[in-house]
Amino acid sequence: MTPLSGNESRELASARRLLSEFEIEMSSPGAVAKLSEALSLLSDVVEIEEAESQIARNVVAVYAAKAVARVDAMLAKPGEASAAELHHWQDLLTEFERCGFESPPTTAALTKLRKRFATRHVSKLTQTEKEVLLRKLEEEQGKGRT
Repeated sequence: MTPLSGNESRELASARRLLSEFEIEMSSPGAVAKLSEALSLLSDVVEIEEAESQIARNVVAVYAAKAVARVDAMLAKPGEASAAELHHWQDLLTEFERCGFESPPTTAALTKLRKRFATRHVSKLTQTEKEVLLRKLEEEQGKGRT
């Protein structure tokens, strides 16, 4: 790790800058790339720099909480979110897990997004298609129990 003139490594400072930009652009397509780069830097900090490891984890937790809050707000809005919007937030939250920063709040928000996708898909099925899907799900559950 490369220390700056202050107490913080260059990697941690760069990650903070990227996350600040990410927060401003969180709902735009480029946000996932900024988040990925920042989380990669923070992952390195956690692995290499013992003194800053907890700071890096705390920084990730703060931004994960901000992303989860945005997802919850989007899902709570009246009307249906677009598939593109749902995919964006799913990609964004998945990035936390991909970089090794899985947390119960991000996992719960991802579950909510997946349920919204499933609900949207099932609502478009005909009654016959729903019955076929239900039979397949019941068969799968039966296989899992044996």
